[in-house]
Amino acid sequence: MRFNVIFKQKNPEYDKEYAKEYHFGKESENNQKDLWSSTYGLNDDVAEYSITENGNFNLKGTLTSGDKINELIPNMQILKCFDNEKIEIGTFGVSLNLIDKTHKAFDKKHNITRYYYYLKPNTKFVELKNGLFVNTDDMPEKLIKK
Repeated sequence: MRFNVIFKQKNPEYDKEYAKEYHFGKESENNQKDLWSSTYGLNDDVAEYSITENGNFNLKGTLTSGDKINELIPNMQILKCFDNEKIEIGTFGVSLNLIDKTHKAFDKKHNITRYYYYLKPNTKFVELKNGLFVNTDDMPEKLIKK
């Protein structure tokens, strides 16, 4: 199946009554439901996925300075996607205290699963890489510029 992960941050100023009265219940240019939205689709078919609550995300890589990093980021919900051979083909992570709610939707006709993360408004976070949203309080010391 195809698999998309969608991240959205709610707009705390969205006025549902205004939308109902003036725009047939729909959002409008000056009354948006979300502040922003990002969608990440996997190129390979996903056979299964798993979700880990309150896990540690292992961030490995090389910084622009050339320094290697191998840091554990605590308090994360981690979503891993696997192909038919059980090979990991996608990993996403969100700090638990950023998540307002999640929602999974499966479209049988098009064989696609969409997993939604709705992030709380007025929270400070950094997207360290595509699909990795970390609360600034949970950032590893090595990644914070002084």
